[in-house]
Amino acid sequence: LERNNIQQIKIEFFKGLVKMNKLYIERNLIKVIEPYSFQNLINLEELNLGFQNLVDLLPCTFYGLENLNWLLINNNNLNMLKNFTFIGLKQVYAISLMTNEISAIEHE
Repeated sequence: LERNNIQQIKIEFFKGLVKMNKLYIERNLIKVIEPYSFQNLINLEELNLGFQNLVDLLPCTFYGLENLNWLLINNNNLNMLKNFTFIGLKQVYAISLMTNEISAIEHE
């Protein structure tokens, strides 16, 4: 799905794709990802969301991605990381956030 004009990802967008293990959505126009949007992708190991228009990641954005190993969110406009954004990522060993504008990490 790379290099398209996708502007948002809704919760039912990936319903039924339980066997998918790699998803490359880089170089779109995504501004919004609804929480729990990836919850049906239970076998996903790699997710690339680089080069979007993301300013914010909401809590539970990546919930359900228990087998995810690699998450790339580089080259966006993120300015803050919120609590519970990455909740549920039990197997992740690499998250790339380079070339964003992160100036704060929310904490309790």
